[in-house]
Amino acid sequence: MNWVHFNTEGEIVFTAVLYIPNRVPYDFYNNYNTRKNEIKLYVRRVLIAEQHAELIPKYLSFVQGVIDSNDISVNVNRETLQQSKSFKVINQRVTKKILDMISEIAAWEDVTEDEYEEELEEDSEEIALMDEEELAKKKEAAKEKLLKERKERYEKFYEEFGKAIKLGILEDKTNRKKLASLSRWHTTKGDGALVSFDQYIKRMKEVQDQIYFFSGEDRAVLEKSPLVVGLVRRGYEVLLCDDPIDEYVFNTLREYEGKNIVNVGKGDFKMPDDGERERKVQKFLTKKYEPYVAFAKKILFERVNNVVVSSRLTNEPCVVVADTYGYSSFMDKIQKAQMFNANTDDSP
Repeated sequence: MNWVHFNTEGEIVFTAVLYIPNRVPYDFYNNYNTRKNEIKLYVRRVLIAEQHAELIPKYLSFVQGVIDSNDISVNVNRETLQQSKSFKVINQRVTKKILDMISEIAAWEDVTEDEYEEELEEDSEEIALMDEEELAKKKEAAKEKLLKERKERYEKFYEEFGKAIKLGILEDKTNRKKLASLSRWHTTKGDGALVSFDQYIKRMKEVQDQIYFFSGEDRAVLEKSPLVVGLVRRGYEVLLCDDPIDEYVFNTLREYEGKNIVNVGKGDFKMPDDGERERKVQKFLTKKYEPYVAFAKKILFERVNNVVVSSRLTNEPCVVVADTYGYSSFMDKIQKAQMFNANTDDSP
């Protein structure tokens, strides 16, 4: 899917060839915690280790490649502790190169005029006979074709390796921001297409200062939730997360580019301020239904922590939400089912 050949200089000198395959290895996720990486280490062109754990982060172990260095002892297996600094440097540089490769695939919109004009070289004789308007249309068609191909390329990558990116967000604090920018999410405005955090932020309403998400088992069900419908009707976009790992990712990230990431299914979620009129209506309704709220609290005190009049609903009479500091209903199910498969130790 992508590859890179590079040399490094400085404290540790090495040469490397790295390759991202078209498909995720069959055992990558099922044996995530025990699977070895596919990077071969050579010292002075002599194979020292085929699967050295220190060379690459676990979440990138789908990458294949070769590293050759003159600055590492041939007795590497007996001197791991002494060599730890060397491996740390190699790990950092190799990780950066891999993430740069992925970023290159992800930046499908960054098409230059020179790139799509290359597509026209085969039709040079036909182009020579075109007027300016025809040539402009031809160039636009070539650009659209190239954009489509590159977009599909990253979609294919993310279909195979998207969960690895999410695992990286959980595990790699140093590169967490970079990995977050490479992640993609389903949303209420996506029409099935995945979007990045950056795309989401560009589409946010002016009064919105947070990134909204909602998690559950079925994306179609999530879209119909009263908690989501109320926001969508007001023109807000919500990330829809049906992968069990997603909520862990958001709880780890907490924010992106200064925008807090909040779960609309939590009890402390507050609707964006849509103006003075909305505030007055909410204040009026809260006052009006004070007797009923007191009655409901009395009846339900053993089952719920609180009862409030909410502006989050539109046509629905009520909704149950997770407590501020508790698990969401989806996370609760995951915990009870032991998401990472308690019967084995090698699930991601």
